[in-house]
Amino acid sequence: MLSDEIAGWMRDEIDNLEADGAVIGLSGGVDSAVAAGLIKKAMGDDTLAVLLPCDGSSSEDEDYARLVADIYDLDTITIDLKGAFGAMEESFSSQSIPKKTRDRWPKTALEIDEPDKDHALENAKPRIRMMALYYVAERMNYAVIGTSNKSELLAGYYTNHGDNAADIQPLIDLLKTEVWDLARELGVPEEIIERPPSAGFYEGQTDEDELGVSYRTLDRIFGGEADVADGAPIGEEDIRRANELRAAAADKSKDRIFKHND
Repeated sequence: MLSDEIAGWMRDEIDNLEADGAVIGLSGGVDSAVAAGLIKKAMGDDTLAVLLPCDGSSSEDEDYARLVADIYDLDTITIDLKGAFGAMEESFSSQSIPKKTRDRWPKTALEIDEPDKDHALENAKPRIRMMALYYVAERMNYAVIGTSNKSELLAGYYTNHGDNAADIQPLIDLLKTEVWDLARELGVPEEIIERPPSAGFYEGQTDEDELGVSYRTLDRIFGGEADVADGAPIGEEDIRRANELRAAAADKSKDRIFKHND
């Protein structure tokens, strides 16, 4: 099974890192649920799940995260980031830093539907979550497990140095639809699989609203399907939008490193 193959690879990579185990952030979404199931299969009791409530997350997120932890019998800790985020927000807002009004998120083709929203502060949320995970990982000599998938990578739907930062990325070569299939293989509850995907920036936010196209359609295009598959046409606007997202994402992920040649 695919889950066995990935779990074996994860075990080898954790060994290569000379880590004693693995830590994962549980968000209540399907990606973290799948990654949690994989790491439990790979490392057994040498795993820790961290719940990271922050501004924008909901009690429902926490309920689903705890459900996943119970299903896989994962040890958990909760690090409440609301206070830390609030203090950071207050510290930032005390400075007279000019705000550039824009209609798109930085380095992406993702439109900002509320121009007055502080996109820099929204992006700080996945970064502070990852900072917390790395603190725990370094204390315990554990590896940080990422939860990003290939659809997000190709669409640029991630925060640099935030949710894309991890020691091991088990899902990064799987499209979202493949993650859903793997979730069923691992026994993730259907109610979590069917939850509208969300980055947890603010309550009511969903990935597909911001992307402007569904993951199923994106995956058909990213997977190289013909314009018509199974009798269902892919609309020209969806193809245009997918290509727009992919072009912006390619520039977003580009390495910009000065190399000095002696």
